[in-house]
Amino acid sequence: MTARQQRTWEQLPGPVQEAVQRYTGPLTSRDPVPTTGTHSVVVLHLDGAASGPVILKAAPCEEDGGAAIAREQTIHVAHEHALPAPALRWRGQVADWRVSLFTHVPGRLAVLAPGGEDVMRVLNSQIFDLRVAVCREAVRRAEVALSPVRDDCLTIVDAAGDLDAGERDLLRRALLDFDLNTVEGDAIVHGDLTTRHILIAENAEDGNPVTLVDWSGGMYGDPCVDITGFALHLGEMGHAPNCVEMLLLDRLPAWKAAPPATVDGLIAMRALTVTASAGPGCLFTPLEAGLAWLRYRHRLD
Repeated sequence: MTARQQRTWEQLPGPVQEAVQRYTGPLTSRDPVPTTGTHSVVVLHLDGAASGPVILKAAPCEEDGGAAIAREQTIHVAHEHALPAPALRWRGQVADWRVSLFTHVPGRLAVLAPGGEDVMRVLNSQIFDLRVAVCREAVRRAEVALSPVRDDCLTIVDAAGDLDAGERDLLRRALLDFDLNTVEGDAIVHGDLTTRHILIAENAEDGNPVTLVDWSGGMYGDPCVDITGFALHLGEMGHAPNCVEMLLLDRLPAWKAAPPATVDGLIAMRALTVTASAGPGCLFTPLEAGLAWLRYRHRLD
C-alpha cells in the first residue's frame, strides 16, 4: 500500500489554522506525516511555541476521514486513561472540519518480521487485554460494527475472479459459520494492529514500550478480534501459520478461549477487505496470508 499524497498546512482552511494555533501558539514546523490509510485525513507533525510537538489530524466532516476522526475522538474521550495511545490534547469542529491534536510520542514503527525483537514486545504487552468496567453507548460494539463487513465479504468472495473454487469455498464457509455474537466483549479492541499503527518507544526497555496510534477502528469486543488481526499481519510479514499459533497459545489466554469458527471468520474478513499489504516489509497480501492460515487450520496443505 503506498502513501497517500499529503495535504499541507497551507491547504487547510484559514479558520482551522487559526483554531489550531490558538492551542499550539506560533508554529516553528508543520511537516506532513506519510500515511497509508484509506481515509482522507490530513496528518501533520506540528511544533508549537505553547504546545511543543503535536500530531494534527483533520478532515472535512462529510468525508470518510471526518467520520474516522469522530470515531477516534469518541473512544479517546470515553477511555482517556485506558488506551495505550498518544493523549488527545485538543479536539474541535471548525468550518465543517473535524480536528484533533495528539501528543507526539517519540518512537519507531514495530519490526515484526520473523526474528524481529518487537514481536515478543507486542505479545508481552497489555494491548490484548484492555478490559473496561463500563462500556459507553457512544463507542461501537464489534458484533454490530462487523456485521455489515461480513455481508460485504460474502459479496466480494462470490464476485472474486482471482480465486479458485476451493479458495472461494474455504472463505465462504468461514464467513457463514462465523457467529458474530462470539466477538461481543468488554475489552477495547483497536481493530487494525499492523506495523503502521504500532510504535515502540525510544527506551523500549523502560515501562510500557508499545503505543498504538489511529484508534478510528476502535470498539468494544472480545480480545480475539485484535489477536487474530495481529496474527494475520504476522503472516503477511512472513511468519508461518504454525509458528504464529504456537506464539499465541503460549502467551495469550484469550486466544485459547476463542471459538475456532470465530477465528476463521475474522481471518476471512480481513483477507477480503484489506486489498494490499499493510506496511513496509510485508511479503504477502492479507488474502495470500489469510488463505495460507485457513488451509493450515483445516489441514488442507
